[in-house]
Amino acid sequence: MKLSHTNAKQATISLAEHKVTDVSREEFCVKCHASNNQVGAPTMVLPSKSFVCIACHYSPMRMGSPVFILAMMVALMGIVGTVVFWFRASVQGEATSVHRKFQLGSEVVWSKIFSREIFSILKTVFFDILLQRRILANSVSRWLIHSLIFYSFFARFALSFLTLFLQKFSPEGELTLALVNKDSPFVATFNDLTGVFILAGVIWAMIRRFITKPEYVSTEEQDTLALVIIGLVTLSGFILEGMRLLVGQIPAQVALSAFAGYVVSKLFSLVNLGWQSIYGYVWYTHALLWALFIAYLPFGKLKHIFTTPLSLLLNYKKG
Repeated sequence: MKLSHTNAKQATISLAEHKVTDVSREEFCVKCHASNNQVGAPTMVLPSKSFVCIACHYSPMRMGSPVFILAMMVALMGIVGTVVFWFRASVQGEATSVHRKFQLGSEVVWSKIFSREIFSILKTVFFDILLQRRILANSVSRWLIHSLIFYSFFARFALSFLTLFLQKFSPEGELTLALVNKDSPFVATFNDLTGVFILAGVIWAMIRRFITKPEYVSTEEQDTLALVIIGLVTLSGFILEGMRLLVGQIPAQVALSAFAGYVVSKLFSLVNLGWQSIYGYVWYTHALLWALFIAYLPFGKLKHIFTTPLSLLLNYKKG
């Protein structure tokens, strides 16, 4: 059995159009996921993606692999630890009662949200967080590095969330089907372009830290570890995509939209290895790296993604 790449009118068929009827039993899955299969499936039966993957690409609202469950547990422990650490300090003059501190902190947050100050706060969030005004004022090159990484992740998350929303409320819509299909020209090009931007930002940051070494650039271990994890996640993503295009026998006219993955697939095609079998191990490597990133978030400097907006809200003073 071999999947057709064209329909009766010789138009290209997407792999998204080849739907299976039952994925609840592994004995059904192994009909395609077998060694030397001709349907473009990896040998290994892989678990579902997790909702934590939505930061980079469309994923269903499932926990997926136990690896992601463990990562979320570690991340939640880190978040709880951060909150406990915060409440060791005094809040509005209260230094002993944790319950009273939480109550006072909540009152400050809600009073800011439902006050006229909220518009000024949102303006500050827009310029200082979304546009990263303070970083730009400090260093243009640093702002460019942050932008390559931050805006690429932000754009990928926005597209993933839009796809999830459309899948929920218009599952058979033309736009939904186009966005769910990772090989559609827009999605493939968008994913590869933003992936290249992220990788470029990581490489540029590493060069500044360890080669050019400007005086104002620090080389803190937490910063470096975060960059390494992000870089490895992105790099393994391109490797995985290249293998998918090769193993899935994606026609060149379709695969070309994923320009970076297509180059990787052509390089892999020069070496006669069991890519169908290797694919599963690379998939788990990519998943483990992302799980490590999720687990690390509350413990490293990247936690400022969450703490900075809250800090601005709590400490905002007009003028």
